[in-house]
Amino acid sequence: RDFIIGRVGGDGVQHWVSVSGDPVFDGAGTFVGYRGAGSDITERRHAEAALRESNSRLLALIESIPDAIVFKDGGGRWRIANEPALRLFELDGVDWQGRTDGELAAVRPALGPTLEHCHSTDEAAWSAGRLTLAEETVDGEGGGRRQFDVRKVPLFEADGSRRALVIAATDATERRRAERQLKDSVALNT
Repeated sequence: RDFIIGRVGGDGVQHWVSVSGDPVFDGAGTFVGYRGAGSDITERRHAEAALRESNSRLLALIESIPDAIVFKDGGGRWRIANEPALRLFELDGVDWQGRTDGELAAVRPALGPTLEHCHSTDEAAWSAGRLTLAEETVDGEGGGRRQFDVRKVPLFEADGSRRALVIAATDATERRRAERQLKDSVALNT
């Protein structure tokens, strides 16, 4: 059996010990104690706590960004998405973690063409092997179309295999509408 025990050492500092052992019985079957070994895992516990804190700060940062942010693993499965991304793809209340664009399209069929296009531009980013820029249009509720400037950054393992894809999408709908109006206005005045 394995146990993790917290104890305070002679130095007044809490230490963590991992103990693995088995009960020992005498010839009559009476329990007499345990036989096993232990190792100090204090540094590991501190490193795990630091990693949890770092992940918590990273997630808080991602949530504070107004752009839609998505992290996909090397297989295209959604691993992290902030609230703007979940709203954009209408995934609030959907079990989206670990799913691919194709699997999410099955859950949200109206977004199928959009998710298919996203997958296509993901593949273009992987092929380019560097930051890529794309324009994507998402059909929203009530037939409204939103246009996005999308940045995709592929990350690779040391052996060149796919590690993760970082995606940031900025809503450019109003800016593009203003640019078209300005262009139309200039064209009418010339």
